[in-house]
Amino acid sequence: MQPAGRSTCITHLRQSDGAKQRRVLGAKKTAEATPTTQDLMPYLKDNLWPVCPGGGNYTIGAVSAVPTCSMPSHSLPQQ
Repeated sequence: MQPAGRSTCITHLRQSDGAKQRRVLGAKKTAEATPTTQDLMPYLKDNLWPVCPGGGNYTIGAVSAVPTCSMPSHSLPQQ
């Protein structure tokens, strides 16, 4: 059984990562650039920052890094 909100949180992490990638293209940033939540808002649905349903906190990090959640079981699968 998955912890509460895990799949929704992973969806949010994927959306955040997609927003970072679109910002790189649109703003001509490098993979080392670290965008803020405000930088990414225009690339998210309804310009709203996602919230982890399990109460975790998101870390966006550099464009080259995958976003993370502070909830241990809420993470993007390793590729």
